[in-house]
Amino acid sequence: MPPLFQYRCQMKKDTLSNRLQSVCAFIKPGAVVADVGTDHGYLPAHLAAVDPAARLIAADIKKGPLDRARRTARDAGVYDRISFIQTDGLIGISGIGVDHIVLAGLGGEVMIKILSEAPWTRCDAIRLILQPQSKADVLISWLHDSGYDICDAVLAEDGGRIYLVMLAGGQTESTHTNPLNILLHRKDPLLPEYLMGQLEKTERALSGLSKATRSQGGARASLEKKLDELNRFKKETDAW
Repeated sequence: MPPLFQYRCQMKKDTLSNRLQSVCAFIKPGAVVADVGTDHGYLPAHLAAVDPAARLIAADIKKGPLDRARRTARDAGVYDRISFIQTDGLIGISGIGVDHIVLAGLGGEVMIKILSEAPWTRCDAIRLILQPQSKADVLISWLHDSGYDICDAVLAEDGGRIYLVMLAGGQTESTHTNPLNILLHRKDPLLPEYLMGQLEKTERALSGLSKATRSQGGARASLEKKLDELNRFKKETDAW
């Protein structure tokens, strides 16, 4: 399993949230990074400040977030280091030469839409750093079915919530496809708590289903399979 890349930050440690620090850990020095759904632009501004060799793109579908990102860059003194692009997902970014794409703070289904419209990202030369706010399991399944591999993962605690951050790319001969396996192998200290949260969420979803009908049977079976898998991982972490 590849080690996490760590920046020697010249800025205050609290410049970025724990969640975005974990995203940064997967970005190589000197990278060409597109931060899609940049919002306030904290990530590209931080990277511009700590890595003079990096090339940064802040992209968002709406003008408001891009204006906020521009203010963040000006305040940090790195405005001239970042390109600001108003676009839907990755439209218009394929020819810029990016080698790192960050999708952080978006829902898993939104990420699926963005990536499905950009098949050029299914390439070993491009590192995808993904931090879904919701539907992580749906995103993971789609990545596996669509020619991507999840080759590393880490958990980050921020604001009382635990976030999953994944590194993905074009499929190779033998890499991990289940981030829980990676986290288990790494003995991520947040994994037991993360599993408990996922177990509670899955059990609530199951209890919300009435007795299986023809329309709900598939959903129930899927949730029961997920519950079994989570319990298997919990048993492994209980032995730590």
